[in-house]
Amino acid sequence: MLIGIPLFLIYSQRLSIKLFFKSLWNPTQSLNIYENKKAIILIVIVGIFFGLAHIISGEPWSFGKFAQATAGGIIIGWVYFKHGFPSAILVHWATNYFIFSYVYFLADSNEITIKNAFSHSLTNSLEILLIITGVISIAMIFLNFVNLKKEKKLEI
Repeated sequence: MLIGIPLFLIYSQRLSIKLFFKSLWNPTQSLNIYENKKAIILIVIVGIFFGLAHIISGEPWSFGKFAQATAGGIIIGWVYFKHGFPSAILVHWATNYFIFSYVYFLADSNEITIKNAFSHSLTNSLEILLIITGVISIAMIFLNFVNLKKEKKLEI
């Protein structure tokens, strides 16, 4: 909603209830989005709110987790923007499921509490691995973007 409604207001050419709900379901397919700059700024702002919400919610998140939740919010926001609501929900669910399954497995196999499993060295190793793969993925996306721009310039 925090991304879908503003996207509708920014990119919609006409006001229609049907178009509004279609654009909430999948903004890129339903709206005439000709440039992504405003959408990217919106996604980053909402990602920051996503990170703040995970700290303010009272869950056992520390302020160090703000960056992780913000990055996750930006990624989920981009998935929503490009592929729609169901894809964003599935990415969020799969990420939570994977992390919590791993932590519960770690707690059970080491006979420690769930709280201690979140600060276990194997959990930290997983976080480092996810950060490294995320940086590599972002670099690949950026390089692909740069290459596409070069190819378009050569075609002209």
